[in-house]
Amino acid sequence: MKKKWIGLLVASMIMSQLPLAVWANETIDSTTETTVQTEATSVETEETTEQSSVEEISESSSSLEVSTEETSLEETVESSFVETSESSTIESISESQELPEIAPMAAMVSFSYATVIKEVPLRNDQLIATEKTTKSHLKQTLKVKTVVSDGQGKNYYQLETNKKQLLGYVEEGALELTNSPGGKYFGDKKYVILTSKNYDIWQNFTWKRRNHSSNYHNQVLEARGYYDHFNGSRYLSLYDSKGTWVGYINQTGTKTTKDPHSGYKSYGKFVTISSKNYDIWQKFSWKKRNHSSSYHGQTLEARGYYDHFNGSRYLSLYDSKGSWVGYINQTGTKLANGRQGSYQAYGESVTIEKNYTIWQNFSWKKKADANKYKGHTLIAKGFYNHLNGSTYLSLYNQKGQWLGYINADAVKIKAKKAGWAYATVQQNNLPVWQNFQWKQRTTTRALVGKTYRINVAYQHYNGKLYYSLFNSKNQWQGYVEASGVTTLQQPQGNSQTIKEYVKVTKKNYNLHANFSWQKKQASDSLVNQVFQARERFQHYNGASYVSLYNELGTWQGYINEGALQSASASQFIDKERLNTVYQTTAVFKQGTATTTNWNQFQAALKEANNKLAKAKKQNEVNQAANTLDTLAKPQFIAFLAGDAQKIAKANDLYPSVMLAQAILESGYGRSELAYQAKNMFGIKFNEGKDEGQYGFYEVASLEFINGQYVSVTSKFRKYPALSESLKDNALKLSKGVSWDANYYKGAWRSQAKTYQEATRALTGKYATDPNYHTKLNKVIEDWALYQYD
Repeated sequence: MKKKWIGLLVASMIMSQLPLAVWANETIDSTTETTVQTEATSVETEETTEQSSVEEISESSSSLEVSTEETSLEETVESSFVETSESSTIESISESQELPEIAPMAAMVSFSYATVIKEVPLRNDQLIATEKTTKSHLKQTLKVKTVVSDGQGKNYYQLETNKKQLLGYVEEGALELTNSPGGKYFGDKKYVILTSKNYDIWQNFTWKRRNHSSNYHNQVLEARGYYDHFNGSRYLSLYDSKGTWVGYINQTGTKTTKDPHSGYKSYGKFVTISSKNYDIWQKFSWKKRNHSSSYHGQTLEARGYYDHFNGSRYLSLYDSKGSWVGYINQTGTKLANGRQGSYQAYGESVTIEKNYTIWQNFSWKKKADANKYKGHTLIAKGFYNHLNGSTYLSLYNQKGQWLGYINADAVKIKAKKAGWAYATVQQNNLPVWQNFQWKQRTTTRALVGKTYRINVAYQHYNGKLYYSLFNSKNQWQGYVEASGVTTLQQPQGNSQTIKEYVKVTKKNYNLHANFSWQKKQASDSLVNQVFQARERFQHYNGASYVSLYNELGTWQGYINEGALQSASASQFIDKERLNTVYQTTAVFKQGTATTTNWNQFQAALKEANNKLAKAKKQNEVNQAANTLDTLAKPQFIAFLAGDAQKIAKANDLYPSVMLAQAILESGYGRSELAYQAKNMFGIKFNEGKDEGQYGFYEVASLEFINGQYVSVTSKFRKYPALSESLKDNALKLSKGVSWDANYYKGAWRSQAKTYQEATRALTGKYATDPNYHTKLNKVIEDWALYQYD
């Protein structure tokens, strides 16, 4: 019985391996089917008549091969079955019917469309390669009709064109399968111009409309790729200049362009250059040709334009001689009504000096002769810079009646008050004019850095203001463009920042508190002392004055440079006082610093000061000073750290931020306020309110008020110890300001998750410096102050 079951099992396996086409296409009559069924039943029932052993089954099984020559279905079945006592055979199947070498088997169709991506042979129904290939269909999207398998794990797809033409079978590896009729996306970056107004722009290939080509007509867009749709059209995937997706459009509604701009279009209009801040281009690879500042206010001819992919229109400009100027962004121009250009407001008084024609219009219809108004003061309310190179003023009389247009060369601009009394010439090589017919007198090279009296000003129709300058001897210098000078109401001129070392060598000179000549002190007591000069003033009187500071940064006053001579930085350092400053800065109360070896620090400090005392060369001075600096800074931090932790904790603040502020605001305790008044944060003394509670310390500072530098003395709170300065600043941050108790709330520890958030909250409120938080964070990180949080 076991042998019969094994025989049946083998037969079933053979039957299951037969190609689908055999079972579907071969005719087997009912008698044969009955015979097979009867034998199968017989095998099941006859358990005692088995003739063959398991070994025989094995031998017969080993011969189960599908012959390519003349193996019939009958022979295959017979060789597979174990003989029973009835020795039944399947005789009704013809021996002449041969099995194919490979026959396709139907498979599940999972995709509706396929894009051909490789050239491979097309195959027939038996999957045999033909001479035809997929070459002519590469990148086309076709419809999938059926799918078959070769029984060896490879699928083949029968494809159909949009004209219902069957192509044959194509192996799966040559196809990109999809359920979208759009097919495969192909990347292909290029610029296109939308040439048609009549195309829909699609959201997807279910034909949901997204936009319309009329909204982008003649614009340049970027096509980043495309789909070759089943319908036979190519659809481009479009993006605008901002990278925003526009949608899919049929390629026939576009034109490819090599350059990222539309084709040249004739324009034939006149424009006035209205901005000074535009480049004028040689070509669209952005090679610069010129700049709009060279043509500002002028009228040029825009003969054509290009609409660029970046969204701007670029005009192609020509001057009055027909010479090409270049391409400019249209937004830097103003469209004019004709060759006269755009109207530009002026509103200045003029007098007519020459007998020119006064015109009715720019078709050159005469209105009057200028002699009619010679010597009269008229109002030029506006002007036109004509393409012919001339400027035409629009004239009105004192009653507001319009008189016509006149060439500006016929008039003289009336002077007016300047509004400023003095000017320091700042720019070199500007022209100094003899007159407004542009005869050059000299350049500012000879005037730069000096201060002059402004006599009058002229507001020219070219848009520029000119000052008429005189020196202290009342000698006229010429007309200078206002942009080349700095104006002041006081005669000291503009401040020039310097960093020079000077020695007072002469007596009988005064140090002034201001340029109203208020005396601050005499030079007699300062002879042979060295100071730092931080500012220089070229006074209108012809003398040069500098602003002096001592080594602690205390301002001494203004002094005539005639009392001084140059000195070196090494002479400027008062060694004895510097030693005191560093020791006091390092530890304000001996013994309170949290250092592990105070004696070692003191010894190193002494050694550094000894080197400083012996220093003769500048590099030796710098080296010794740097050593002191290196020693003092960590001592200052160590001294404050304990108090900062306690005070910050009590006021909901970060100790790291408190320490960083103290370092930044006081320069590691070396500012004059910190050294003299234990005031690290510059908190001012409030008259009346602070009396009896705080002492005060006065500091003179230089402030610019009403056009002049003035020495202002301010009072600041004076504390008995640095810890009191920490407490006062903590109170300020925790209690806010009079109008808002939560003003510094963002810096509170309960609100800021990190010290970085706290420093960010202080920027713009505690300090106006936009980089205040960056500076604080750097100090915190450099010294690892976060360890105290």
